[in-house]
Amino acid sequence: MDSPFLEPRIGIVRKVVRSRKLVLALAAVITFAIVQVISHLIISTNLLDGIRGSSPPPPPPPPSFKDTPLMPGPPPGTQGIWGQFFGQSASRKCHELPIPEDYWILSGEDTPAFVEIPHLSDISVGESVCVRVIVPPKPANLTAAFVPLPDMPWDSILLDMVGAATGISVPVKLSYVNDDRVERHDGVHIYQADVELRDADVYRPEGYIEFRDALWNPEGELVPQEYKPEELKISGLSQVMVTDKYRSSEYSLWRYLDLPLCTESDVDGRWVSVGMIPFDASVLPLPDNLGRVWMPYKCRLQRISYSDFAKCAIEKYPRMHWYGDSNLRRVMKKISTLGEWCSTEEDRNGNACRCEDYTVPFERFSIHARDTFLDLDPVTGGNTLAGETDYARVPENKTRFAIFKMEGLTERNMPPWDARFQNGLVKKFGEPDAVIVSLVNWDAAFNSYEYFANQVKLLIGYLEDTYPVTSKLIIRTGQYHCCYSDQTRTARKYSQLRNGYFNDMHIGMIKDALSDRYSVSVWDVASIAQRRPLVGRQESTQCYSNHVRSEVVEVENQVLFNALCN
Repeated sequence: MDSPFLEPRIGIVRKVVRSRKLVLALAAVITFAIVQVISHLIISTNLLDGIRGSSPPPPPPPPSFKDTPLMPGPPPGTQGIWGQFFGQSASRKCHELPIPEDYWILSGEDTPAFVEIPHLSDISVGESVCVRVIVPPKPANLTAAFVPLPDMPWDSILLDMVGAATGISVPVKLSYVNDDRVERHDGVHIYQADVELRDADVYRPEGYIEFRDALWNPEGELVPQEYKPEELKISGLSQVMVTDKYRSSEYSLWRYLDLPLCTESDVDGRWVSVGMIPFDASVLPLPDNLGRVWMPYKCRLQRISYSDFAKCAIEKYPRMHWYGDSNLRRVMKKISTLGEWCSTEEDRNGNACRCEDYTVPFERFSIHARDTFLDLDPVTGGNTLAGETDYARVPENKTRFAIFKMEGLTERNMPPWDARFQNGLVKKFGEPDAVIVSLVNWDAAFNSYEYFANQVKLLIGYLEDTYPVTSKLIIRTGQYHCCYSDQTRTARKYSQLRNGYFNDMHIGMIKDALSDRYSVSVWDVASIAQRRPLVGRQESTQCYSNHVRSEVVEVENQVLFNALCN
């Protein structure tokens, strides 16, 4: 028979037992958390040491260690508790991560714009992380004079994920979240991007707002607005560790020499410090002025000398037509001198190599001529033709370049840009094996996007009527732009988003119209510049013509040479 006096005591014992179980479970969880933090710090240190070091990669682990996790698992019996209180979903894609409803009622008067990584967790090389930017409105600053280009945002935001040890900069290409509320001029603007990170490091977002209220787009009679960057609030906890277990990733620098040679001129990559390259860097293109080398992710660039490029062109492209502006002039200075232009340290630090070479005399060809013809060979380089009457002829053991100077598709061309196409261009200069067209720099600076679109349509018609389908068409992007606004009398309308929009628009139009009949490729110099560390991109603030330094011209050329000759 149960005693009524025992029941209260039994109840007390049960409560004590339950309390002890809870305490033990919590102690286990806390212990596990401490172990996780310590392990994380150890792995972080080892990771960064591995990135900085130049020792050979470790041997593959024994088979029994194949599935050993980098982090210890939770203590037995606590998996459920750990998952309930500290676990995270495996999802990292932005569209799978909800946006808190209270974000839509934020006010810029009370809350500054901020960056958020809604799912903070370590990832492996090649995985992505969702990055969001929330921009509450500032009604006092609203203006109706400026509007964004079609399907473009109100705010221009410069944002990168930057590696703490490597300094590798990965642009965050933001777009509106999928919500009708986001497009209101006076509402909260929320942007997001899934950023793929392909180099082991600890990454943190860095950046700022360049312009609000579409001030980045001075269309028509509007003039460029003053560049006044606005701070983005970024939490110190917003960082992501990217690990490459045993350096086994396809993107690992230790496996770079195993990649196939690049055969395209629009490959994605990153700028890597020479000191972090785990092999002889002399097989790669030369570094820029910051000591960084451009290294694509999925193919390998080899260093091709200008003499070897000339040999390649003689064999594969004996006749080439080039259309472009002063950026193409700088390309030709490198090619015609077989790389000697701006090759000494003294020259590279001079203004002509850093920015503006227009007033500097050049012996190989006239930099003011509208039409220039060069015969290139691997010994003497490129020399302008003297006394030539048959421009369609290609001399033996040479390749002939016809270079047509263009200020984009603007009305600033004298004579008009389309006049060349109306005078039997191919009959006079021969059928080229490759045609390179460089636009956008003048167009984004001085034209409206509608005018540019109409001129691109005309250009497409002329290309189709002029060149045979055997001619390879190469579209060179305009230069990347950031970090300043032209407040000089010239008032170029450059901006990061505007230049990017013009690039995407004309490349898309040309590909859509011609790629079913022609070989159409893109020489993407904009992405090369966009992925430089911010300090490198900011060099353009001292160059209102938006030229890149000669060291970057060299890299642009190497990308083209590899695509044409490999």
